Amino acid sequence: MKFIFLLTIITLFATSNTYCKEKELIEVKIGAIAALNPLNNTFSERFKFGYLSALDYAKSDTEEQLAKCGYKYVFNFESYQTNDQIDVIKAANKLSYDSWAVIGPDHSNEFILVQKILNNTPIVSVLASSKEVSELPPPVFTMSLPIDQMAYLTTKIVEKSKYGMNYGAVVDLNCKVCQQFSDYFHSHSKSKYKKLFDIKVTGNTPDLTELVDKLKTIEVDFLLLPNFSKQSGYIISYLNNDYSHIKFVGSDGWGDDEFGYLTKFSIGKNQQGITLRNGDLYTEKIEKFKLKNFVLNWKDESLKISDTYFGIIHFLRMQANLLCEKKPKSRSIFIEHMKSLPKNSFILSSNANVYFLENTQLLFGYSYNEKKKN
Repeated sequence: MKFIFLLTIITLFATSNTYCKEKELIEVKIGAIAALNPLNNTFSERFKFGYLSALDYAKSDTEEQLAKCGYKYVFNFESYQTNDQIDVIKAANKLSYDSWAVIGPDHSNEFILVQKILNNTPIVSVLASSKEVSELPPPVFTMSLPIDQMAYLTTKIVEKSKYGMNYGAVVDLNCKVCQQFSDYFHSHSKSKYKKLFDIKVTGNTPDLTELVDKLKTIEVDFLLLPNFSKQSGYIISYLNNDYSHIKFVGSDGWGDDEFGYLTKFSIGKNQQGITLRNGDLYTEKIEKFKLKNFVLNWKDESLKISDTYFGIIHFLRMQANLLCEKKPKSRSIFIEHMKSLPKNSFILSSNANVYFLENTQLLFGYSYNEKKKN
């Protein structure tokens, strides 16, 4: 009887001690905000599943490390309708204002809007790369190379591919980062290439009357299409019959052989193009971030890990390392540590990969990197 009583006391003490240790962990609140497309429920459901799965994976991946240092993650996820500023503001205001850090939107305009609302809260974007984002000081960060650097590298690969010297630009009017890419491409290459026209279009199925009229009288070697994959794919396929000899130059928005809509359009077998993507190849990223056991099975579909999901896990791992290194006792102290970090602290990769549009496919060509000269 004495043994049972003693064992009971020991068990209660151990349970109580574990409970106290759990209570002593400092809650590190992490906000997350992302766009969902109301016009494509399947895509939105798939993306949200992957996004939340990445958060859950990062939480379990860092849980033991953080607990040893006296912390635990608490997540708050909010979503908004893509391209809806009012909805962005509503979602941002729902985020906890005592968040220690926020994983922000992928698109630059929406990211900047959320950053202004959250004011001093550290915030990072996986994909935002506009001039405005790149110029914001810590604790505002991006994991992507600046659009200026990407445009500069693109001028180099176009020169290497001998695409000619006369070109026209067709740019999405509603995409600021697309326009910035076009402007930087021109400024970095005006001694090599001659821009003969600059046309603005809107929507995924734009009116191309002005472009066709230009092409009837102006001969160009290539068209610069620094837009997202749906619009770019539509334009390329539209020009297939009468202008299949014209080459195309894209931006990161085209996607690659794993992600993007470009090759889902009726692109001709003779049409050619080239684009540059920031980051490592998919298999390299799996190895680099040690994610072989991160499997995404949504319904009956096996999903690829997108750059956004890679970025979420990468950021939360680095945050865990920072917490354990600096051991801040409060959010305000943690923010000061974030402010002291270099601007490029969370860059996913400084590498860039060249993709060729050939025979209706967008395929990896080679890796390329070169620092822009100031």
